[in-house]
Amino acid sequence: MTDLTGSCPGASAPEALAEARFLDPLGFIREEHRRQEELCALLEGLVDDFTKPSSRDKATGILTYLTQELPLHEQDEEEGLIPLLQARCHDAAARELLSRLRGQHADDRARVATLIADLDALCVEVPLGDPGAFVLNALMLAETWRRHLAWENDVLLPLARDRLNAADLAELGRAMAARRGAAYPG
Repeated sequence: MTDLTGSCPGASAPEALAEARFLDPLGFIREEHRRQEELCALLEGLVDDFTKPSSRDKATGILTYLTQELPLHEQDEEEGLIPLLQARCHDAAARELLSRLRGQHADDRARVATLIADLDALCVEVPLGDPGAFVLNALMLAETWRRHLAWENDVLLPLARDRLNAADLAELGRAMAARRGAAYPG
């Protein structure tokens, strides 16, 4: 199983190397998107075999990411990136894009909340109340998340690279490091 944990500094890399990732906060966000794409594949794999004993480990890994790592990423975007972009983007198209992003995040949070309850049950090997709903929710989350991630990678991150200045990126990197209890190396 792919290890989705590890965005916390020092989890798998020397602390200085991990902290250096915050010098490129947009690159760090893109890396989180890659991990979320892996999570989509894990969700689909879990759907294929959630009734097998081996599914407990998959469910545990997914649950850990969704409850520990994803909230940090959401804060990175909602409390860091989006406000910085709002300060730099005054055109209607960019404002609409940022509003759309917030709406997509709210939809994702609702799907994730539903999925967490089912993952909790799988982790303790309790039968799911509605296995069909679990399958549908997991597959829908994976599908919509992939589209969302592609959109963020293709539209949002290039906009951020274009509009944010060095001070903005340093502010974003500092906030991301602080959320994870890491020192900002810059």
